[in-house]
Amino acid sequence: MQSKQIKQRKPARPLVKRWIAALAIIAGVGLGVWIWYAAVTAPPPDLWYKQTSNDVIEESIWSDGTAIYTCGSKNTDALDSLVLTKRDVAGNILWQRAWNEGSNHSEGYSVWGDGGAIYAFGLSRLNLVIVKWDAATGTQIWNQTEWHSYQNDFSARSIFGANASIYTCAFFPYIHAAKLAIAKWNGTTGTVLWQREWKGVDATYGCSVWADASFVYTAGYMDNSTTHMHEQVLIKWDTEGNQLWNRTWGRVNDQTMDLESSGVSVWGDVTGNSYTLGSTITPSTSQSNKTDMMLVKWDAGGDQIWNRTWGGNLNEFGESIWGNGTDIYTAGSLSPWSRMTMILVRWNNNGNQQWNQTWGSDRSPSYGRSIWGYGTSLYSCADHYIIRWDAVTGATQHIIDIDWVFVFIVYGSIVGVTIVVLVGGPAIERAIKKPRKRKTKEVLPKCPRCGYVCQPGWTECPICNTSLGKQ
Repeated sequence: MQSKQIKQRKPARPLVKRWIAALAIIAGVGLGVWIWYAAVTAPPPDLWYKQTSNDVIEESIWSDGTAIYTCGSKNTDALDSLVLTKRDVAGNILWQRAWNEGSNHSEGYSVWGDGGAIYAFGLSRLNLVIVKWDAATGTQIWNQTEWHSYQNDFSARSIFGANASIYTCAFFPYIHAAKLAIAKWNGTTGTVLWQREWKGVDATYGCSVWADASFVYTAGYMDNSTTHMHEQVLIKWDTEGNQLWNRTWGRVNDQTMDLESSGVSVWGDVTGNSYTLGSTITPSTSQSNKTDMMLVKWDAGGDQIWNRTWGGNLNEFGESIWGNGTDIYTAGSLSPWSRMTMILVRWNNNGNQQWNQTWGSDRSPSYGRSIWGYGTSLYSCADHYIIRWDAVTGATQHIIDIDWVFVFIVYGSIVGVTIVVLVGGPAIERAIKKPRKRKTKEVLPKCPRCGYVCQPGWTECPICNTSLGKQ
């Protein structure tokens, strides 16, 4: 008796396997697109950003090319402290020092160095304070919290040094009576050499100071109760505290140095020119009035050479300025307020913009507060971040937000689907539907008399000797 070969039908390929294959292709293409994006946007290894701890807000930055120093505030439930941090040029923290005057809350606003010492400027119990530190070790050398006979509250803003002297700019923060305040300190002993104050038509706010061996410049903004505008203020002093001239300026039909921009910044050059940075409210016919970054250049006599505004459809605020003799760099922020982004703009001496860069992400708001440069590097601080830029190209390392990762994967997936459908769809479908060799199952013969299951090739049953026929 001949055994029968019975072919068993294999169930059809489950549809889910096809979907798994398709999703694998899509995910692979999406991941590849994201990896490509990360690769082409990767900066040189010497450009970076570093995140500070969440309780430290960095306000000011300074560098001598061998190290980076930042000044800010450390906010805790118990006591706020002035914080000074030293980093190497790779952004790694070398030391960090916190300072308080007894049990008083203290805040840091500005930093400057002369190579051997670092000076931090801020507030302690609403009094001005300067702390001098050894740049190498972070050892405190002295602190000065008095400003002679002044008993009023201050708002500290800026510090700068020249010829072993330190200059600070601040203001008395009384509404309608605010005064710009400037002081000269002995950099060795911390002694106040002289102090001056100035008030324009109405409240005047001092925000920044810059000095060289011959002159000192202070910048800020002034209320004008007549025009109901804020006007830009620039004052030139000699090193003995004598005022040489002052200038106030505001654009027609707008406000210069809007109060919400939190101040202006000033910088000078070796030819006697000075530059002031701030913000201006520009009327708009398509939307409510918007704020733009404003840069103004002045000559040695206080005459305005040119002014420039920069901004797009959002609000742009100018906060800090630095120059190298050839170019001027301005830093600030771009809003909406819910997700501030730092902006950096490079200009030449004629006021022509060379490039602009933004930095930050929706998940990491970054308010651009301060900028300083050395050689071909720029350093900036933006709240909880320290960033190193290329001064020539504006390149740096950017935050890659997880939202953008998702977007690139989605777009990559769409590209993957398109490729599968238009290019590889028919070939893949044929590969999926291609028949495969199927295994058959052999049925063993049984004895027709006793039913014993016999093996292939047997000619008779071993139990009852019944012939099984030809196998």
